[in-house]
Amino acid sequence: AEAAKLPTGDVLLQLRGPSEVGAEGPEEVVLIEYASRAAVSNLFVGEKEVSETMQTWSKDPSFGWKAILERDEIQWGVWRTNFARVRHFAKGGGWIESARVDLTQPARNLALIARWGEKEEIDRSELLELLGSIEMLDAEEEG
Repeated sequence: AEAAKLPTGDVLLQLRGPSEVGAEGPEEVVLIEYASRAAVSNLFVGEKEVSETMQTWSKDPSFGWKAILERDEIQWGVWRTNFARVRHFAKGGGWIESARVDLTQPARNLALIARWGEKEEIDRSELLELLGSIEMLDAEEEG
């Protein structure tokens, strides 16, 4: 695990999963405490029309780009929040998917970003298992 405070005031905690071949779940998980609620909200905003960029990249993958493929809500336990599935298209070909989950609470602007392996689609059940392992505080507990 690595932690850092960024010049923006945001705080980052990076965790890496098991590196064995065939290991389930994300390869990397990042928890970020942002300085503002707007910074978290920006994670769930993206281009609405990506088909033209996809066609261009499919013919000539000489540039990298990313697209939000799915925006939805995700629920585990009593929590329901914003979720986005993002695909990062690599320069030269290939792609990696990540899940973004808004973990914001009244006193903290939090987001989780979980990255799966190359050409591996996000598995929602694995994401839900990960989210279920995070102890979320109720507003009363935050004091």
